Amino acid sequence: MNNEHRMWLKQWVAGTVLRISNQANANRRRLSTGRVGLRILLAHGMSPDAQIRFHRLVEWIEEHYDIGAPADVDALAEGSCQLGQRDKVVFTFDDGDLSDFALAEWLAGRNIQAIYFVIPSYIERTIAEYLDFHAQNGVQAYDFSPPGIPAPRGLSRSQVSEMIAMGHRIAAHNYAHRDLGRLHDAPDLEYEIDRAVDEVSSMVGAECRDFAWGFGHIKHFSKEASSHVQAKCLRVYAAFRGLNVPGISPAIFMRDAIYPYPPMCFSKLCVDGGADHQWTTDREELVRRVGVLGSERSPSN
Repeated sequence: MNNEHRMWLKQWVAGTVLRISNQANANRRRLSTGRVGLRILLAHGMSPDAQIRFHRLVEWIEEHYDIGAPADVDALAEGSCQLGQRDKVVFTFDDGDLSDFALAEWLAGRNIQAIYFVIPSYIERTIAEYLDFHAQNGVQAYDFSPPGIPAPRGLSRSQVSEMIAMGHRIAAHNYAHRDLGRLHDAPDLEYEIDRAVDEVSSMVGAECRDFAWGFGHIKHFSKEASSHVQAKCLRVYAAFRGLNVPGISPAIFMRDAIYPYPPMCFSKLCVDGGADHQWTTDREELVRRVGVLGSERSPSN
């Protein structure tokens, strides 16, 4: 059994056992006091086969949850989000890979608006050109190309414009995708955060207020980086699992990574919240750093 099959089996077992044990409901009671919230999903560039599997997952989500939009994230940050009887789900994608465009078209055809966190230095470039661009600036950028497949390339500027016209939001990811957990000095943080935000703002012709840091875990987010993004008044997004609930969860948004290659039962378990308990320490650390989300306003108030 190779590593891929071993991982598939491990996730199938986890998805099956945690679903049978009703771990999702236990997590909701313990971590969210039984309340509904906003679940933000995270995906990356996908092959055509993976996109088909992703389509099936989205169709399942549409049946079981309310579909949210970028405006719901804004409202949650402002303390004005209105939630119904079910969780809302918002889709996000990182990096700005060329394959994102086909998914953007498919989602728009279903009236789903997503957030795309692009690496602006990757737009209009191949991976090799992106790495060379940063090398010329004296920076060793992170090579995020998947192993064993032809080197991908980023979206074009015209595609970015089309995605905005479809109703999607273009937001910022690390400029060179370096590990912010290892960066503490202002020039490095300005290169990774400020430059990314400024170039996305210029690209879309409007102020960029959304930033997702690369790798997305606490260990990849130094306290200096945390303070830096707070000073810029950005909406900030992590990459570990959790339901975003007003008054309870961190003011930095949690996102659930969804990979279309695991067994579907595992992906469904994550959307249901059955793996949220695994990230309790990271969630508590974020609350200590940035506080909690604003209070919810129900339609009856």
